[in-house]
Formats: sequence, C-alpha cells, structure tokens
Amino acid sequence: MTTKDTVYIASNPHSCSEPNHIAAFDIRTAKRKWMTTASKTPGVGTFIPIRAQGDGLIAYMLPSGRPGSRVVHLAPADGKQTTLLRMPEAQLAGTPERDMISTEVPDPALFKNGRLYLHRSGAFNEYTAGAPMTMILGTQ
Repeated sequence: MTTKDTVYIASNPHSCSEPNHIAAFDIRTAKRKWMTTASKTPGVGTFIPIRAQGDGLIAYMLPSGRPGSRVVHLAPADGKQTTLLRMPEAQLAGTPERDMISTEVPDPALFKNGRLYLHRSGAFNEYTAGAPMTMILGTQ
C-alpha cells in the first residue's frame, strides 16, 4: 500500500502462533520510518493491510484468540494504533470470521463507513455450505 509519502509493507507471519509486522518506508529515501508488530496488541496474530487512508494505513488485525479482531488506523508518523472497530468477545464462539479472511487474496477485506466487510474465499463445498459467504461487522 502506498500514499504520496509512504510505502507500507506487511511481513508474512512465520507461523500461526507468531505475529507479523507492518513497516512504513519513506517513498523518496527508502528509509524505514517505523515498524509495528501485531503482538503489541494482546490476542492479535496477524496484521492485514486493507487500504491507505490519508497519509496513514487502515489494517485488519486477525485474532489468534481473545480478544476479538480489530480494524485499526496506523498513524503515518509513528505507527501508533487507533482502534476503529473491535469485534466483541461474546461473538467469538463459533464465528466464521477467522475462516473468511486470508492473507493470500489480493483484497481480503473492505472497511468503509465504519463497517468491515469480509467475504469468504476458496472452495465452496459440503463443508462450507452452511457458512455465510459474506459478513458485515459494524458498530450499529
């Protein structure tokens, strides 16, 4: 993801139990501005960039357990995380949310107007027949 001044790059997670990170680089000098790790947020396993917004970055934080997932804004100057949307813990049991996002697809999620849109990718078969194809998570 890029803005007029910054390139944002997410690392691949090394394993399911090890978090990844996002680094910001100055587009003119290629020097790293900052790096933030998903492990700074308890229960979060993987950062997935969604889109650039202004000079910052909107990222989905896939949970590795409790608490639930989040959508955060990463500040362009220092990577400070501001939570925009948080999945309630009460909805974690049996939620298909984790199965609906993949770091392997080009556009894993959409965050717009305070809502997170997730769409199932991959095979549709007898194992996924009862699962929803799309989920919309919001504050209202």
